[in-house]
Amino acid sequence: VRLAEAAARQRERDFERLRTRLEQVCAETARRKEQERSVLARPLKRRGGAARAEDPTLEVALAHRTRSEALQAEVTSLVKQVHVLSFQLEAAEERCRKLEAQQQFSTVTSSSGVATTSSGHDVQQVNEEVALELLRLRELAEDRLARQREAHSSELEAVNNSLREAQARLADLESRAATASTSSGPATPSTAD
Repeated sequence: VRLAEAAARQRERDFERLRTRLEQVCAETARRKEQERSVLARPLKRRGGAARAEDPTLEVALAHRTRSEALQAEVTSLVKQVHVLSFQLEAAEERCRKLEAQQQFSTVTSSSGVATTSSGHDVQQVNEEVALELLRLRELAEDRLARQREAHSSELEAVNNSLREAQARLADLESRAATASTSSGPATPSTAD
């Protein structure tokens, strides 16, 4: 019963941590989107007196690249956490097996008979329940990691696609600006878009 209560409390703490992390991710996403909106809403700027206009898609592309790097770092961190948790789980399972073996050995060598066997059975049953709970938690953690990896991967792919599109648009605008400036001469302003 105590183990079940401890496991329930641990699950509640894990869920609370996950909820907090979800709120953080949502807040980061909202901040990122707001930053993108503000970057897109800014008028074109001039750099150091040069006639070349800065394309706001470049800033968005840089923001996407930064977000992509942050997501990649988070994926790496999560993978490391899963490895650490896997090792801890394996160590806990090994301790459970050793305790079960000790309990069975003490049950066999005990001279108190049926009472010891039944308490040994109870301990073995609790150990089995703990092992099953650990296995279930490991499966949940692996499933959660797989979902997070998939979500991060799809978000990273979307960011990379957006970055490529922004870079292509920037290159296109630069080539149009260069073509317009060479074809119309220095005195005529460019109307190409």
